[in-house]
Amino acid sequence: MQEGSEYLSEMKNKFYTNLFSKDAKHNSVMMTKQKYDSIIEDVKRIKISKKKESTRDYRIVERYDVMTIRGCEKLIEPISDDRTVVRMFVYAEELFEILHCAHQSINHGGRDKMIKFLNALYKNITQAQIKMYLDVCEFCQQKQKSEYLVGVVINCTLFYHIVCLSISV
Repeated sequence: MQEGSEYLSEMKNKFYTNLFSKDAKHNSVMMTKQKYDSIIEDVKRIKISKKKESTRDYRIVERYDVMTIRGCEKLIEPISDDRTVVRMFVYAEELFEILHCAHQSINHGGRDKMIKFLNALYKNITQAQIKMYLDVCEFCQQKQKSEYLVGVVINCTLFYHIVCLSISV
């Protein structure tokens, strides 16, 4: 396994290559930084004017709100009586860092652990994006291969004992 920043940089490059080649065409929840900033400006404009000029404005206000977190404006899911937890939207260029930090914080947890962890905090991270990240994590790939080999050895051993028992009877 590679070390440090070189390994992380290679992982990041592989992830974004996969993300933009496969996911960008079919994923309507993924947004670029430019689109993200544009939606923030639209939400602020609509809230200031209190006038919705189109059906798009209604959809934007229903789907997004803006919150300042550590001096940065972030898109969030609107908070209501039903929804009291703040869930943020992420843009594509920050996705790798978020997935990487989450993955490290749950000690290389698998897809289901990551989904549970990330869905509590973020609105638009998909299972496909999480799988793309896990596919480039070298540690997880090695772990997965070794678990597969252990299963194969156990199954072969079990098969061997069953065959030996049936022959000796």
